[in-house]
Amino acid sequence: LWKNGFLSDLKHLPGLLKQETDSLACQITIRYKHFIFYREKGTVREDLLNNFLSMCFNISAELSKKVNSLRDIIKNEKNLKNLQKPFQINQPATSAEEESVDYILKKLKFLELEREINNLKLIISTNIIPNLAQLDPELIRPKLTEINFMLLDMMQNLIFIRSHSCLMYASLSELLAVEPESTIKDILKRYHEYLIR
Repeated sequence: LWKNGFLSDLKHLPGLLKQETDSLACQITIRYKHFIFYREKGTVREDLLNNFLSMCFNISAELSKKVNSLRDIIKNEKNLKNLQKPFQINQPATSAEEESVDYILKKLKFLELEREINNLKLIISTNIIPNLAQLDPELIRPKLTEINFMLLDMMQNLIFIRSHSCLMYASLSELLAVEPESTIKDILKRYHEYLIR
């Protein structure tokens, strides 16, 4: 079907990734605001805080899983540059390998993995990091060690993503807008200062 032009303008696998990302970002924001709503009324709801932190831990773990898959591809793929090229199924192949269905599927999976990592990075930088930065360390003291490890893991993964320039950004402004590493460093510094007091 692909060779006959069906879905010839396909640049990524069809799916609901955008809707999933938006709903996940919305859910994180709602959980955080729900906790803050009660906090502003003078009540600390541990269950609401734990719900928010649980989502943060899960998203961080998912990012680690995706980045590990990306590491494996980078380590094992001989022709990584071709996998990263903008993709259209009906474009002429430059080699016999590029004509194979397996290669096309591998390329689609690679591009899909890039999209998933980019979306997780966006959620982390716009919904998780800013909210964690606003939390008082006293409120999260019992989970501070876990949160520090999560933040260090996030930072390591984000630096890996940036250093290999594997993700495809729509524009330079999008790349510059999504840089949570310095904010993570500030949060870690604040938590460290709180712990050594």
